[in-house]
Amino acid sequence: MVNRKKNGNLFQERATISPVKNEQGDIINFVAVTLDVTHETEMEERLQQAQKMEAIGTLAGGIAHDFNNILTSIIGYTQLAEAETEDNETAQTYLGQVHKAGIRASDLIKQILSFSRSSMKERSLLNFASLVKEALKLIRSTIPTTIEIQQEIDDDCGLVLADATQMHQVVMNLCTNAYQAIKEHGTISVKLEDVALNEVAPGIQADAHSLRYARLTVRDTGCGMDQDTEQRIFEPYYTTKQGGEGTGLGLSMVHSIVYAHDGFISVDSHVGEGTVFTLMFPIARAGSDPEEDEPAAEVLPSGSERILFVDDEEMITFLARTLLEGLGYKVIACTDSNNALATFRDEPDGFDLIVTDQTMPGLTGVDLAAEIRKLRNDIPIILCSGYSQDMTMRKMRQVGISEYVMKPIDRAILAHAVRRAMDGGRVLGPAAPSATGGQPA
Repeated sequence: MVNRKKNGNLFQERATISPVKNEQGDIINFVAVTLDVTHETEMEERLQQAQKMEAIGTLAGGIAHDFNNILTSIIGYTQLAEAETEDNETAQTYLGQVHKAGIRASDLIKQILSFSRSSMKERSLLNFASLVKEALKLIRSTIPTTIEIQQEIDDDCGLVLADATQMHQVVMNLCTNAYQAIKEHGTISVKLEDVALNEVAPGIQADAHSLRYARLTVRDTGCGMDQDTEQRIFEPYYTTKQGGEGTGLGLSMVHSIVYAHDGFISVDSHVGEGTVFTLMFPIARAGSDPEEDEPAAEVLPSGSERILFVDDEEMITFLARTLLEGLGYKVIACTDSNNALATFRDEPDGFDLIVTDQTMPGLTGVDLAAEIRKLRNDIPIILCSGYSQDMTMRKMRQVGISEYVMKPIDRAILAHAVRRAMDGGRVLGPAAPSATGGQPA
């Protein structure tokens, strides 16, 4: 039960109450033994939250493989469509947005997986202004047109050292929260500006991480909040929405991301007057992002070798065959790993490269690689995967994997991985670069 101390504070109490009887058996009094279990109750709630997060991580791992297969098809066929519509500027613009959204979705899946594994995030110098504009384009397509989005973005705002996917999530979550507070008619105002340390918004105690900050303000004309609600909005799983309308994780994740980036966040809200969120991120460097320059058209490496491609998804095998044949290769595609092994066993010297998915019915990619190595030890093998809990670098080394490509499969990454595997003829090891050019994780 909940009890109250003499100083007025409430606490959780466990009580055992026993009757005191007289000689006639009548209850004349009682004895109560009580124990303050506030700390134990809080620990139980934290354990439940930890179990919920573990369940989210397990769920993310379970859907990552299938979802990355879907994204592989979306991104891959978009790239094929871009190649076929080079003279159509409008189609190129639309397809470019689809491609960009697919890459962002892939990044979000990676973030969920890394969040469940408690791994470090990748940070780089970001043009925050461009990122905010991109997020607002996506949010515009997901909220009713009766809600106006006003933006005042300083294109000359300095660069911030941050994880791009997390920053994107911050903007999306804040705008989604604003939309849910407005519901039907209203305005969301987003402002980004470069401010000096002494211009920091009231209520934010900034330290000297930087002399200048990127200040992001998200204002809505929604229902607003009372003081009690305002004090709890950053608590995990706390939500004022009805069941099924939200998890209560959005703002708590925003809070966590902001402070993990040495930033600050404040909120000002009044019932019926809307809400203003103010976020501060230290500026690492002035000027525009050099990566914003238009990249030169990349000439992908090609070849004429014979490749055996294995994936249990028919859409992906068709896509990969189209991509690789477009680069000059001869491709045999299989959707069954056992059939792929039989095909290779019939003609072990007829292939120059194996490209295989990891998670498949029957033989996994690693199992298939091990069997193929028994028949021909010198053939290079590329392993593709979106997520596999059982796959480790040690296991890949043992079966002689030459390259590792993360799903969703990008045309350029696949093209370079294929060429490296066949030209190098090497086995994945501690010094071998991954398909993205870095060290294997």
